[in-house]
Order: sequence, then C-alpha cells, then structure tokens
Amino acid sequence: MVVPPAPGALFLFLGDYVQRWSNGRHRAAPHRVRAVHRNRMSVQYKHRPDYGTVVRPLGELTGPADPPAYGPFNTGPEYVAVLRSILGR
Repeated sequence: MVVPPAPGALFLFLGDYVQRWSNGRHRAAPHRVRAVHRNRMSVQYKHRPDYGTVVRPLGELTGPADPPAYGPFNTGPEYVAVLRSILGR
C-alpha cells in the first residue's frame, strides 16, 4: 500500500493483534520505509499485551455467519517462538 504525503497528517498503522481481535476487519499493514529526501518527524510506539495474554477474535465480531478467522495466540511462549524464528535462534 502506498500512502500519499499529507501535510500535517497523522498515520496510524494497526498491528497483528488488532487484526486478530477484529477478526480481520481491520488489517495490519506491512511497514516499509522509503528513502526520504527532506526533513520529517517520525515517532514509533509499539505496544503488546502482557506476557501470556491470549489474543483471539472478540466474541462480538464472530458468530455462525462470521466464524473466527484466527485461532488463539499466546503472547508469552508463542510470541517468543515467533521472535526466535525471525532471528534464527
């Protein structure tokens, strides 16, 4: 996805947990940064739930016509396993 410049705008990129909680209604955007040829301010804030929190689609966003698109994900050991696979450890 290409985000066009918008002076004074604030862009919010949703992460994987919001995608899971919303049962895919809100998609996590891949983050890619291109070369910037002028001054800009960029602030990054990342947050994840406490270690061991189980993230799954919210019950209000699932039902017989809209079953869960994601299984439960434990932000403790499963998150550590993902990081290890990315880092090759």
